[in-house]
Amino acid sequence: MTHPCFRRSNTVFQRTIPALALTALTALLVAAPPAALAQSAPAAAPAPAAASPAPVMGPEDVTTTKLAQQVLETLGKGKFDRSLFSDAMNKSITDSMVDMAVKSFAQAGTPQWTYLGQYPAEGTPRQVYRVKFQSFAVILTAHKDADSKLDLYTVTADKPQPK
Repeated sequence: MTHPCFRRSNTVFQRTIPALALTALTALLVAAPPAALAQSAPAAAPAPAAASPAPVMGPEDVTTTKLAQQVLETLGKGKFDRSLFSDAMNKSITDSMVDMAVKSFAQAGTPQWTYLGQYPAEGTPRQVYRVKFQSFAVILTAHKDADSKLDLYTVTADKPQPK
């Protein structure tokens, strides 16, 4: 069953704000590798991804966590801080994507963060979190580059677990 925050209908219009935010934020913050950016323009919205494997436990990268939290905190205040992102990420982020994410997350409330683990990657592993807002939750994956800038930041809806 789909959580009410992610259904679209006239009767739950106000609850679609989180769904719009997720669409905007995912499109906004999924970075293409720098080589791919030079070859093609970013898509307006990413294609649905295949189910990801569960993250493995590993040490939390506190710097990545702080950067990831700052993004949602500034969105919650109605702002977007491009200085948190790498040059490649900033090239893929359009002003309209920022506007939509800011408008949507400014009303989401205070997030509660849970570190879930990491996905193995070359260099620094990608950190995975569950971020719960008052009326919805997301899975957030983040990675920082050598300059401590976010070069990956994806947000997807957290599907309710079957009982």
